[in-house]
Order: sequence, then C-alpha cells, then structure tokens
Amino acid sequence: MDDEVDRADGNVNSILAQDSSELFEILCSQSQSVIMSLWETAPPGSGLQTPGGPAAASEHIRAMLEHFRDGSASVETGHRVRRRFLCFLLFYHRKADFYIHIKLIQLNELEIQTTGSDRSSVLPDVDYGSLESRLTLEAFLQGCAGKVTVLCGPAGSGKTLLTSCLGHQWANGLGPIPSSYLFVLLEFRQLNLLSSPLSLAELLFQHYFPPQNDDNHQKAVMDYLVSNPEQSCWLLDGYDEFHGKLNTQNQPLDSETPVPAADLLSGLLNRQLLPGSTVLLTCRLRDLPDLDGLTDKVGQLLPWDHQEIREYVHSFFEVVKLVSVLKNNDNGSDGSLGSEAADLLFSSRHLLAMSSFPALCNICCVFLAQRGEETNSSNGDEVPATLTQLYLAVVAAFLSRWPHGGEDDRTNTSTFPQSRLALEGLEKGNILFWEDDVPANVFELSVRTGLFSQVRGHDGKLVSAYSFTHLTVQEFLAALRIMTSNDVSDTQLKKRFSLKTRWTTKSDQKTVFTDSLYLYVCGLASPRCTQAVVQVAQASGLKGFQNWVLERQDLVLKLLKSLCLSNSLTGPKVLQLCHYVQESQNQQLAHQVLSVRPTLELRNIWLLPDDIHALAFVVNAAGDTGVGLDFGSCSMELECLEVLTRCQNIHYLSFRSRKYGDKFAGKLAAILPEFTALRKLEFWGAALTAAGAASVASALRRCPTVTELNFSDNNLQDEGIQHMAEVFTELQNLVSVTLGRNNTTLKAVEGLVKKMSSCLNIQRVHAEYDPTHTHTHTHIIHDTSKTEAFIWQNLSCNRLGDNGLKKLLEVLPRLREVREVHLSGNQLEDEGVKCLLDSLPRLHISSYMNLSKNRLTQRGLLDVVSTLSTCARVSQVDISLGEAQRCLIWFRQNGGGEQTLRQTVCVFSVEESWIGSEEAVTLLRRSSALTLILRFLFVCKRLNEIVKTSEEDGVLDVLAGLEGLTQIKEIELDGWRMADQGIKQLIKFLPSWKELRKISLSKNLISDPSGEKLLDALRSCFHLEELHLSSNRLGDVSAARMALILPSMTHLSVLDISENQITKEGAISLSAAIMSLKKLKRIHLTSVGTSELSAVVASLGHCAFIQDVGLGWNNCGDDVALQLTEVLPFCPRLTHTTADVTFSQTPDVVASQTDVCPGRED
Repeated sequence: MDDEVDRADGNVNSILAQDSSELFEILCSQSQSVIMSLWETAPPGSGLQTPGGPAAASEHIRAMLEHFRDGSASVETGHRVRRRFLCFLLFYHRKADFYIHIKLIQLNELEIQTTGSDRSSVLPDVDYGSLESRLTLEAFLQGCAGKVTVLCGPAGSGKTLLTSCLGHQWANGLGPIPSSYLFVLLEFRQLNLLSSPLSLAELLFQHYFPPQNDDNHQKAVMDYLVSNPEQSCWLLDGYDEFHGKLNTQNQPLDSETPVPAADLLSGLLNRQLLPGSTVLLTCRLRDLPDLDGLTDKVGQLLPWDHQEIREYVHSFFEVVKLVSVLKNNDNGSDGSLGSEAADLLFSSRHLLAMSSFPALCNICCVFLAQRGEETNSSNGDEVPATLTQLYLAVVAAFLSRWPHGGEDDRTNTSTFPQSRLALEGLEKGNILFWEDDVPANVFELSVRTGLFSQVRGHDGKLVSAYSFTHLTVQEFLAALRIMTSNDVSDTQLKKRFSLKTRWTTKSDQKTVFTDSLYLYVCGLASPRCTQAVVQVAQASGLKGFQNWVLERQDLVLKLLKSLCLSNSLTGPKVLQLCHYVQESQNQQLAHQVLSVRPTLELRNIWLLPDDIHALAFVVNAAGDTGVGLDFGSCSMELECLEVLTRCQNIHYLSFRSRKYGDKFAGKLAAILPEFTALRKLEFWGAALTAAGAASVASALRRCPTVTELNFSDNNLQDEGIQHMAEVFTELQNLVSVTLGRNNTTLKAVEGLVKKMSSCLNIQRVHAEYDPTHTHTHTHIIHDTSKTEAFIWQNLSCNRLGDNGLKKLLEVLPRLREVREVHLSGNQLEDEGVKCLLDSLPRLHISSYMNLSKNRLTQRGLLDVVSTLSTCARVSQVDISLGEAQRCLIWFRQNGGGEQTLRQTVCVFSVEESWIGSEEAVTLLRRSSALTLILRFLFVCKRLNEIVKTSEEDGVLDVLAGLEGLTQIKEIELDGWRMADQGIKQLIKFLPSWKELRKISLSKNLISDPSGEKLLDALRSCFHLEELHLSSNRLGDVSAARMALILPSMTHLSVLDISENQITKEGAISLSAAIMSLKKLKRIHLTSVGTSELSAVVASLGHCAFIQDVGLGWNNCGDDVALQLTEVLPFCPRLTHTTADVTFSQTPDVVASQTDVCPGRED
C-alpha cells in the first residue's frame, strides 16, 4: 500500500482533479464516523468547519474535496496532507471492494450445517455420525428455486452481509439466483416501520423500487410477477428483529388487497401469495419454531474456524498499520503487529469464542489494537478472565477513541449516559435509535467512538438511524446500568433475574436480544469488577455509591445462590447457570450447583467449547467428590472434547446419540486417560463400529480406575466385541459390562464368554445375542459359574428352554452373591417356573428375580404366590396378569421382617361353552385361585390391592380368609365397596390384630352405625398409628364414638375422615377426641359437610407435633380464621395448612401470624 501511495505522490493534484466525482460518490456512501476520520487529517487552520448531521454531509464533503484540490496550503504541508487524504480514500474504497471480493469468494466455501427439516432431499451425514450435514453454501442453495429456504445463525454471524453478497452476485449474473429473476431484498428491521396495511404493489413501489416509476410501468411489473411468480426471488433478512410473528395461512391472499406487512410475508411463506416463488429467509436458531411446517430446507451458518479468524485479524491489523503510517507513527511499520494480536487472541478463550462470529471478531480486534497501544502500562499484559471483564475492556477500548477526556474517566463518565440508553432500549425491545431521540452529547460520543453503527435503507443509502455495534454491547451496557443506578429496584431485579433455556417453543415471547443481560449482571457482581462498577456509579451521582454497589452485588449473588440450589432445572438452564456462576468467579456457588446435582445431564443442546469451559469451572469446584457428565443427543464439535480435559475428578462420563461415531470416539479415546478418576464410561445408543471400538479399547488400557462400561446399542458387531473383550483382563477394577444390541453373532458371544472366565472381578455382564443358538446358554452358564460373586445375571428374552434352565439351576446355587436374576420373556411357562421355584431355598439371591412375560397361567402365578410360605427368604411377591404380565419375587438379605403380596389386574376366569350363569357364580365362589390366595394370606403382614375388582361375595370370601392373620400390621382395603356386610365380617378379626399399625377403609360405603361398631372393635388395636376412613357415609354418631375411643389410641398420628357428613355437633365431638391425640401429625377434614370447625381448630393447640392440617372445601368463615391465628403459635412444626376460608375482616390478622410458622405452606 505504501508503494502505491508513493507512486501517487507525484501527481496528487491530477488524481484529485480527475477522480473527484468518483471520490465524492465514495465518500457520500460512508458513515459519519468515516467522514470524521477523514476530516481530522486536515491540518489546523485549514478553515474547514466541523461537519454537522447527515443532511449537511454532502456539502461538507464537496468543500473538503475542493480544499485539497486547490492546493492552498504550503507545498510541503499540502503534499503531506494530500498524501494522507488520498491514502484514506484509497483505503476505504479498496476496503469495500476487498470485503465484497473476499465474501464472494467465501460464499462458495462457506460451511452450512443443515437440520432435519429438508423435505426435498437427503443429505450425506458427517463422518462421525451426526444427523446434521455440512456442506458449502453453494451446495446448500442448489435446488432452492421455488422453495422456502431458511438460513439461521447467531447475532453477528454474517447473515445480513450474506444476503447482500447474494444480491451482488445476482446483479453480476453470478450465484444461485438467476439474473433473469426479479430480486427483492426486504429487511424485517425496516418492515417494523410499516404500521398501516398495504398491498404487495405498495410494498414494492413505495418502499423498495424507486418511486419515479409511472403507474403503467408498475402495473406491468405486477402483472408479470403475479403471472410468473416462479421468476421472482424474495430475500427476507433478519426475522429475529421482526416485532411480529408469522402466522399459518390456509386461504389464498390477493396481491391487491391491503393487509399488514406480516400477513404479506406469511402469505409468501405459506405459498398463499405468489406460489412457486423462491424465498430465502434469515433468522436465529430460536426462531425456527415459528417457521415449523413452512420450510423446505433449513441451514445454520457455522462459526469461523481458527484459520478464518487468523486471516481476519491479520487483515484488520494491516489496516491498523496503514492508519499508523498516516499518523506518522513509527510503530506502524512493525509487521508483527497482526501476528502478535492473533497469538494473544488465541491465548484467550473468551476472545477466541467471540471471534467465531464476524461482528464480534471485529470488536475483539478493536480491543487488541487499543491494548497494543497500551503495552507499556502496568496492566498491559493482563487478559480479562471472564466475558464480562472482557466487555469492560472492549468498551474502554472504544471509548479511548474519544479525543477528549483522559484515561481515568473513559469507563465511568462516558459510559453512564450510554448505559441508560442501552437499558431503555432493552426494556422496550428497541435496537434502533433515531438521531433526534438521542441526546446530542451521547450521540456524538457514540458515533465518534464507534459504539454506534449507522443504518442503511433499502436503497443502500445511510439514514439517520443508529444501533449499537452489536447486540451484546447493548446488553452489557444495560447490565452496567442495572449495577450502577437505581433505575431497576431490588424488587424488580428479583422478579426479572432468571435463566433462559435454549429450547424454544412457539409460545415463547419473541425478543431480538441474545439473553446475555443477566450473564453480564452476574459477571459485574464479581469482586474483580467492583472497582470499575463503583467508578461508573460514582459518575452517575448516586448517593453512597460504593455501599450501594456492594449491596447490589450481594443481592445478585443471593439470587444466583437460590438458582444453584434449585433441583428442578432442565439441562439447558443448568448449562446457563454454569455460565452465570463462571462469570461470577464464585467457587462456593459452583460447589452448591453440584451439591444438588452430582451428575450434570445435558440433552439436545448445541454445545460450543465455551460451554464446556463453563462446565469445567463448576465441575472443578467439586474437589475430590467426583462429578458425572451425561451428554444425550448434544451436538458438539470435536474441539469440545479437547476442552473437556479441563474437567477434573470426573467419575462418570456418558455419551448417547447417533451423532457420535468413530471419529468422535477416536477423539474421545485420545483424552480418556486424562480422566484419572473415571469409574463409569457409557458410549451407548451411538454409531460406534469396530474401528471406533478399537480406539476406545486401546485408551481404556490406560484407565485402571474404570469399574463399569456400557457400549450397548451401537454397531460393534463381532470384531468390535472382540476389541472390547481384550481389555477386560487388563482392567482389574472392572465389575460391570453392558454390550447388548450390537448386531453380533454366536462367535462374538463365545469370545466374550472366554474372556469373562478369566476375569474374576467382573460381577455383571449384559450381552444380547441370537436366541436361536440354545447351546450358547450352556457356555455362558458354565463360564459364569467360575465367578463366585456375580451380581447381575440377565438372560431375558433368550428362549432359555428346558435344557438351558436345567444348566442354569446347576450353576446358580454355586454363586454366593447374586443380586438380581432376570429371566423375563423366556417362555418358561408354568412347568419351567415351578421347577425354578422349587430351587429357590438353595439360591443366594439378595434382591429379586424377574419372571415376567413367561406365559404363566393362573396356576403358575399361584405357584409363585406359594413361595411366601415355602421360602423363608421371600419378602414380597408382585404379580399381574394384565398386559404388563409382571411377576417379581423379592428376597430379604437377613431373617425376619414382614411379607407382602401385591396383586393387580388378576381376573381369574374359566372359559368353557357349557358354563352358564349359574355355574359361573358357583365357580367364582369356589375359585381355586381365590382359595389358594387365601391359603397364603396367613403369612402376610401387609395386605393391599387384593381382588379389588371382585363382586361383593368374592370380597366376603377374601375377608373370611383374613382369620388367623394375628401378625398383620397394615391393611389397605380402599375402594372395596364392602358396605355394612363387609364391615361386619371385618370387625370379627380386629380384636386379634394386636400389632395393627395402619388401617385404611376409604371409599367403602360405610354407614354411620357400621362406623360406630368399627370404632368399638378398634379399641384393642393399641398400637394403631394411622386411621383412614375418608369418602364413606359416617356422621355424628361415628364422631361421638371417636370422642370415646380415640383417647385410648395414644400412638395415633394420622387421622383422615374427609368427605363424610357431620354437623356442628359432630365437629364438637371430634374436637374432644383431637385434644387427647398428643402425637397427632396429620389430620384431614376436607369437605366434611359443616363450616363450623372453630372447635376443631382450637383443639389443635393441644397437638404440639401437628404438621399437616386439611380443612379445605368447607366454606369456613371468619371465626375459623381467627381461631387459626390463636392456634398457630402453639404449632411450631406446622408446615402445611389447607383451609377454604371466606375472609371478610381478618386476612391481615392471619397474615401477621405467618412468621410464627416459617415453614408453613398455605
């Protein structure tokens, strides 16, 4: 560039004279900041006045050109100034051409990632198994004619520049859009200004095409467009900035009918307006739900890679070098400036992450350039540790361009008015600021420093509207305002402070911003930012600014702590929380995140390296405790795995997605040995083949701490299984291996079994194989017998057969520590299960045996039930004959304890043509199934859910079988509808149930007289703790009997008589009973038929242990509310109260008592 300038020095006047008109056009198209830079090259005393607003810019430009052309200054000075001026013109002119040229080249090389929305074609997968596809923009846009194509990307990723380049290509007969098409580029930002309904013609000729076209010409264009819609291409740029939402339209839209602009665009996308036209829309990823069902193809702009970033940095600092030469700065000749800046950028992960997007890369370069000028300062070598600290430095770098004001005030006095403007815009959803709406001093500062960018209209000319150089800059300044002023109160901040999810739905509120506001708020709460925040607060004139800032920082950390302790956050919000905590640089908060969730689960999220850095900050706060990371269906670059090594003390790693294939596994294998605390590794539901398995197996040899491996549901096949099996003998701590669903054959299983026989440490293996090879069972059973402590045996769905079962029963008794045995789906039928059950006393199973789905009949299930009496170690039997066909036998590890029978959906029946109604009744009453169930009831200590669906006589038969159950402790017979006859049968046995702890007879149609008799029978149940009689027909008689009986039940802690019918008299009787229940914790009197419950509430004052009171649906009045206020101080443990109270005068009195019971929930 210097050589070109030197050659031009000899004939500067000639060049200025010949190219004056061209230079005038170039300058008129530049922003005001460029004009100001050129203006400053004029020497003092030149007589040129400072330019005003855009309206007068052209006259000042013309005057400036005339000044330099006439050469009125001295020869030496004029020569030097003209040289500078010409360099500026050449630089800016060539800079524009340079960018267009570079972008047009990159247009064919630009990488696009497509999603699954392509309805027209299937694109090839990437080589590591991702469901997304990568291809160049040129390939992506092939075949887009006549379709709706969406291109999404983050703010600053270059979407708008890309649409401009497409238009440039179209104008030059290049690119994917034929030059014969009518090409229309519409910006949603500009369409926001159209408030009145308009037709398609009005949109085109009033806001797009030059207005000088006559009516005939306009009509001809519209007629052609309507008749040939396939000859038009519509580029709709920046849907993320649109204030409205696009709607689904099912009716054709008339091009001549005035409608809102949103309806016109919706008509284009729904193919109800100009069907067959080509539509290309740009937006952000979170806007895609609005376009669901409207698009034919969706692509996402990928971030710049390292090479692209380095090239941009070098080109930027070439410009910096030129400017240094123009300012006669000797440092400008240093050609290493770009390399040094690039090296520094790559050393900072925040700078590198920001630079992945063109707009932010430019901001980073501004910061690096300013930093380069301050290398002699004391903090010149420091790189900001967080994104917030980086933005503080970036804003300072921009403000350093302000020629007035010193070093000390550029981040305080100058920042404050801009932060107010940023916050006001954010609260109103406004990113455009008109010159007339911005205070003159703020406007001048923002334009001169480059924090404001001027906006161009549809015609490419500059308009009097401005925006912050990037949305994140506006959000950062807004965050700074929140931390340095009382514009946002503490109460408002508490309401607004929240986490944003990356999952989006159509119901989400539309916003143009990037949801980074509270990220920066958390960052500004860091002690490292306190000094800068205090300076800005001081400049604002805030009273007690230092204490105020410290209190605001403390509030933010408290709000952040409450989020850390929440256990209901989804994966995307957990990730956002990690970013917040990282910005705060608070290790205690990071530890609290892990105290609630020791394993961080992330699902269906696009992960960037910066996300993994945030995870690492939190994970490393765990110390020696160990943390798990579970990635499910998350898209991530391979670079993320490199960053993952920063996570220390990882004991559990899980990857589950078809996106993860051999290439991904190879990268994972390279870092696995660095996780020195890793105990469990899962790579399941993925696309791993034998090649990838070989890489992982090789790495596992250097992971001696691993105890569990799960590589199920891949495509390892026999070779892959062999690779994994080779590692078993080298992992001395390995106890569990899962390799199911890997498309293997008998050969793989036999090889696996051979390795298992020499691995005495392995206690659990799950490998599925072809069930037709029955002799395989013999090999597995034989070799597993060599392992004495085999915790988990899974032979489900393998058609075990008689021979396999025989071999299994030979081996199982030899295994001393078997936790679980899974034999479901093996078609054992009644005989096979009976054979197995006979062997139960000889088996050492500590947890349970699963015999579900083995084609058991009623007889087979009854054999299972019989184990409650034949095998002392059986603690529970859970059976069902429904669709689930469940059959579980649970074992106790030590002797003693209760036994439970759980039976659901077991309707025993006999279907024969000779059975009539009379015979059916007889069979039901004499059902062998029912008889056999009754036979084993005497060993039960807990009874529930038995023959709940039987008729009344069947219920009576079951009740008859309860005789002799002297050890029963719990009985739940809810919903049996046993009525008075059943209660009469039941109370015969109650006196003998001395150990009864709980009885539940809700929903049984118990009448008031039967209730009285039932309570009398319960006198002998001295240990009763829970009495449930809700949803019956009890009344005042039963309530009066409770007043006599309940005082003797000194252990009663739960009383539920909701949904019965008592009066005020009954309530008084209940109150007398409640007073004596000193251990009462829970009482439910919901919908008992009376609102006169003051006496009941008063009696609660005698129950010091009461925790839960239910008085809802009783329409209580003020008397109950007042009584509550008197009782609350005597109930310190009360945590939950439900009372349907109609307040008239007392709500404030009740509210004043809430502090007495701080844990209470109303």
